[in-house]
Amino acid sequence: MNAIEQLRQKHLKRLAWEREQEREAQEQEAERSREFDDHGRMRVRPYNPGMEKIREGLPKWDPRRHWDIDIGKGFTPIYHEVLEQLAHAHLTGPDYAILLVVIRKILGWRGKFQDRISITQFMTHTGLDKRTIQASLDRLRRINVLLKLSEPTARTATTWALNRQTRNWPVRQAKPPSKSPASVRYINAARRDGKIAPVGVRIVPRTIDKEQYKLKETKEGNHFQTATARRFKLKVIRKER
Repeated sequence: MNAIEQLRQKHLKRLAWEREQEREAQEQEAERSREFDDHGRMRVRPYNPGMEKIREGLPKWDPRRHWDIDIGKGFTPIYHEVLEQLAHAHLTGPDYAILLVVIRKILGWRGKFQDRISITQFMTHTGLDKRTIQASLDRLRRINVLLKLSEPTARTATTWALNRQTRNWPVRQAKPPSKSPASVRYINAARRDGKIAPVGVRIVPRTIDKEQYKLKETKEGNHFQTATARRFKLKVIRKER
């Protein structure tokens, strides 16, 4: 191999290396600005330098690399026991909304166990009306989920705290599974002659005699019978006079 051929091979390797570097740079740029959701649809994410540094420090298998949420703005650490009790708690929809606001206001700050939260703040974060919020707060305080530490004043709001004794929260009791198979159950079953008819069997006869209704031989009775037959697509048999 002469010197010219060696220079040619070296130049080709250099070009291949530059193309590989350019391709990797394009893939990194595309990964920063574009992600695909579970349905394969592409969604655009605004570029955030601070968030990108956090994502680059995470391993590739970490799902937080694909989140659209800006983790740099903060997050709320929630204990596993609190989440488990929330899953079994016997609460209404507004109760859950109020409780999530309290968790965000209290557990969202390090070393914070209580906070002054006004009715206006609850209305802003939940979108509920004042009467619903007050009813939910009274119910959560009555069942010992929230603790009311101080009354509101002219300058300060009510001080609320989360009850740490989560075992005192009202929870639903787990029901034992049914032993009877699903095929034995009767749903919306109809009874006829003291027996249960299988689901889907038509019990009403398609041919109805005039004497079954005992209608009077008047124009009103015939009109009612004819309208009922047209509605249910039934065949009416009239006796010949």
